[in-house]
Amino acid sequence: MRWGRNGLPSWNRNWAICANSRSDSRAVSMASMELFARQDQAYRDSILPKGIRRVAIEAAHPMSWYKWIGDDGAIIGIERFGASAPAAEIFTHLGITADHVVETAKQLLGKK
Repeated sequence: MRWGRNGLPSWNRNWAICANSRSDSRAVSMASMELFARQDQAYRDSILPKGIRRVAIEAAHPMSWYKWIGDDGAIIGIERFGASAPAAEIFTHLGITADHVVETAKQLLGKK
């Protein structure tokens, strides 16, 4: 859901992988969880429909995503600290890659 300008893989690559997987998916960028939470329920449901499995990507601790992802979703984030390297290297080391996002989504959908 959230990708910054900090060296994370581009969404274009993710969409190319999803297209090749024949997956019906969409990306939602949530720049402010606080502003999103203030919206009425109908609007929030139109953006994050009930019954849809979700994968969140966070280049920090994933704790804030649990309320938006639900019990049957997955969050790819960093649950440790102390690692340091150039962005491309550290994100690969921590599993924050386009390939990992697609594999996680496939697992959620039972397509693996």
